[in-house]
Amino acid sequence: MVVFPWLKLNHTDYSIIHFYTEALVRGRLNELAGTDGTAYLLTVFLAFPVMGGICSVIKGILLICKKPIRIITGFVLTGTLVYVTSFFAFVGYIPKPAAIIYAAAILIEFLIERYLADVDRYTSEWEEQKKRERLEKAERKRRLYFPGKYDRMLWKIIKNEILHQKKAIIFMLCGNVILLGSAFSLYALKTQFQHYYSAEALLPMQGLNGILTGALMVIGALYIFLEAIAFYNYSNSHQTRNVLLWTLGIREELSRKIWWYEHGLIILISIIPGFLLGTGMYTGMESYMKRLMNLSIDKFAGVKIYFISAVLYIILSFVIIRVFADMLQENMSLKQQCPKRKSFLTKRNLLFLMFFSFIYLAYFLFRYSERRNGEDISYILFGVVIGGIILLCSVRILVNLFRQNRRDTIKKVLDKIPIQRGAAKELGLQAAIFLFHFVFLCVLVVPLAGNLSAPDPEALFPYDYVCMAYPEDANRFEEIKNQGIAEVHSYPMVRVTSVQGEKTDWIDAANNYYQKVIWPQGQHIGISYRTYKSLCQNLGVAPQKLNLNDKEVYIVYQEDYSINAHPIDWYMNRKTPYLRIGQPVRFYNYMSREKVYPPRMIAGEERTILTGVFQSGEQENLVVFSDGYFQSLTGTEGPTRLYLLKENAKYHKRLQTELQKFVEKHMEDSSWDQLILPCYSKNDKMWDVKMERILKESALILEIILTLLCTVILYFMKNEFEKDERRIRFDMLFCLGMHQKQAKIISNRELYYFAGVPLLLSLLLSIITIGITFHVRMVSISEALYFGTYIFGLWIIYIFIQILLVLNISKKRIKELLSHTWRDKA
Repeated sequence: MVVFPWLKLNHTDYSIIHFYTEALVRGRLNELAGTDGTAYLLTVFLAFPVMGGICSVIKGILLICKKPIRIITGFVLTGTLVYVTSFFAFVGYIPKPAAIIYAAAILIEFLIERYLADVDRYTSEWEEQKKRERLEKAERKRRLYFPGKYDRMLWKIIKNEILHQKKAIIFMLCGNVILLGSAFSLYALKTQFQHYYSAEALLPMQGLNGILTGALMVIGALYIFLEAIAFYNYSNSHQTRNVLLWTLGIREELSRKIWWYEHGLIILISIIPGFLLGTGMYTGMESYMKRLMNLSIDKFAGVKIYFISAVLYIILSFVIIRVFADMLQENMSLKQQCPKRKSFLTKRNLLFLMFFSFIYLAYFLFRYSERRNGEDISYILFGVVIGGIILLCSVRILVNLFRQNRRDTIKKVLDKIPIQRGAAKELGLQAAIFLFHFVFLCVLVVPLAGNLSAPDPEALFPYDYVCMAYPEDANRFEEIKNQGIAEVHSYPMVRVTSVQGEKTDWIDAANNYYQKVIWPQGQHIGISYRTYKSLCQNLGVAPQKLNLNDKEVYIVYQEDYSINAHPIDWYMNRKTPYLRIGQPVRFYNYMSREKVYPPRMIAGEERTILTGVFQSGEQENLVVFSDGYFQSLTGTEGPTRLYLLKENAKYHKRLQTELQKFVEKHMEDSSWDQLILPCYSKNDKMWDVKMERILKESALILEIILTLLCTVILYFMKNEFEKDERRIRFDMLFCLGMHQKQAKIISNRELYYFAGVPLLLSLLLSIITIGITFHVRMVSISEALYFGTYIFGLWIIYIFIQILLVLNISKKRIKELLSHTWRDKA
C-alpha cells in the first residue's frame, strides 16, 4: 500500500509515501497544485486509506487473538468510504490499480461479513417468529372473535381518561402555552422594532433577527424538555391502556385515531391561553416602552403575526409529540427485548471517567479561552456541561461504591440506607438539575448582567456622524467644516475585507457557505499607526506602542464588554486572518483564496471604542497597519477617507440634508451587506442599540423564567415519583426502631445532598467559565468589578429561590411521611 503506485498526478505516478514526501517534506504542495487545486485536497483524503490500512492490520491481529473487532471495522470502512467518495467528488488525478484493488478488497470483505451476520440474524429471527406464531395461534383459540367496532361511548371514555392524567395534562399545557406565548410576544416585538431599526438584516442570525432566532431556539429546547417530562408521566398509564385496548381487540386504525384525538385536543386547548399570555406580555412591553423610552408601537399585534405564530406552533407541537411518541414506543420495545447486561461501573472505570472528565473540561475550557473561537456556545454545552455531568455521575457512583464496602455500625448502616430506589433515575435528575443550574448561572446570567451593566448607548458613539468617503467627496466635507456646520476630523483609510464576516450558522439559509464565495464578508476600516495614535489622543486614550512589520496587523475591536468576543475573520484558521485591501469580491477562485485574501499575522488586540460601535462590534473594526506599509497602499478599491463629525446644533437639519445626499450617492457600498452604510448616524445607532438591548433582555427574562420553572418541575418530579418508595422505606426503618428525629435527619440529608452537589458544581464551573469570559473579552478590573456585581446579585436571587424551594419540599415530604407512618402505627 505504501510502496505501490497509488495515484497519477500531472502525468507522474506517486505512491502514498512519495506523495507526502514531495508535498509536505520537500514543500512542493503549491507546485503540485499549480495546474489543479486537487493536490490540496489529496493531502487530507489520502490520510483515510492510510488509516484504513493500519486499522486492517490491527483487525487481523485482533481476529487472531479472538478479540472484538467492531470498532476497528468501523474505522476501516469509514476510511475506505471517504476515499472512494473522493474518486468521484474530485478530478485532476487518476487512481492506480493498487488503489482500486484495495477498495475492492475492502468492499468484498464487508459484503462477506454482512452476509454471515445476516445469516445468523435471519436464523434467529425465523426461530423467534415461529415461536411468536405458535403463541398467537394459542391466544386466538382462547379469545372470542370481536370485529373491533365501537360506538361513541369509547370516545367519552378516552376523553375522561385523558383528563384524568392531570400531571401530564398540566405539563403539556404549560409547555404549549409558554412556547406559543413567548414566541408570539417576541415575534410581535421584533416586528414592531424593525420599523425603527436603521437597516433590515437579511440573514436570520443578524441584527434583531439573530436575537429573535436565538431566543426561539432556547425556548424551543425548554419546550422539548417539558414535553419529555409530560410523556414520561404519561407513559405508564398510556402503556397500560394500550395493552388493555389491544386485548379487547382494538384495530390499528382506531389506535391512530385515538392518538390524534388526545394530543390534538391538548394542543388546540393550549392555543387560546397561549395567545392570551403572549398578548399580555406584548401589552406590558408596549406600556413599558411608551412610559420609559417614549417609543410608540402598535397596541395590538397584527392578524398576520397571530396566524404565523399559530401555524408554526401547531406544526412544531405535532412534530415533537410524534417524535417523542415513536421514541417512547421504541424504548418500551427495547426494554422488553434487551437482556440485562453486566454493569461496567467498577472503581477502576469510574476513576478513569473522573480523569477523563478533568481532561475533557480542561480541553474545552482552553478552546473557549481563545478569542478566535468567538465564545462558541458549543464549547459550553458540549464541553463544560457534558464534562460536568460525567464528573458528577462518576463521583456520585464512586462514593456509593466506597460506602458499600465499609464496615460500619448499625447506626451508620441505617444512615446510609437510601430512601428512594434507582440510582440511575436519581443521577439523571441530578444531571438535569446541574444542566439548568449551569444554564442559568453562566449561559443566561452573563448576557443579562452584561446588558444591565453595559455603558449608556450615548457613550458608545463619540462622534455624531462617521462617514467613509471617496476623494471626490472632499469638497463636500470641506464646505461643512468651513461653514461651521460641524467639527470635522479627517483621516486616511482603506477598506479591509475578511473572507467571512460573521459566524455561519446552519440556520443562515441565505449564507452561501458551501459555495466558492462566502457571504457576508467582513468589512472593516484600515488605518495607519499614526492615525491610530491620533484617534486615541482625540478621546484621551493612551495608545499602545507598536512596532509592526508589513505582514502584521493590530486589531482594535469597537465594542463594549457586554458584546461576545469574536475574531476579525471567522474563516478556518483564525490565528492568521485572511484580510484583503479593498471592497468585498463577488467571485474568486476558492483554490487561490490566499492570493486574493493574504493571511496576516496579528501582532496584538485591544477593545477600545475610537469611532463607534457598529453592527454589535462584528463589522467596522479598526485594522492598524504600519505607517510604511499603509503609505504603499495606493489605488485601492472602496472609500479612502474617514470623516468623523461633531455637529453644530444650529445646523442639524442642514447637515442631515448634506449627508443624505452623500449616502444616496454611495449606496453601492451597501450592496454587499445592507447593514454596512457609507455614513453612520449616532442617533440612529443609539436607537438600534436600545432596541437590541430591550429585545435581548425580554428574551433572556423569558428564558430565565422558563429555566426556573424547569428546576421546579424536576424537584416536583423527585418528590412525587418517590412518594410510595419513601413510605415503604420509612415503614421499614420505623419497624427497626428509628426515632422521628433521626428520620427527619436522613430525609433532609438526602434531599440536601441531592440539591447541593449539582448547585455547588455548577457554581464552580460557572466561576471558571465567567473568569475565562472576562479574559477573552479583555475586561478591565474596574469593568469586571461592576460587571461582576450584577452577576453576583442575580446569583444571590437564584440561590435564594433554590433554598426556598428545597426547604418547602423538605417540609412537605417530612410532613407526609411522618403523618402517614405514625397514623398507621397508631
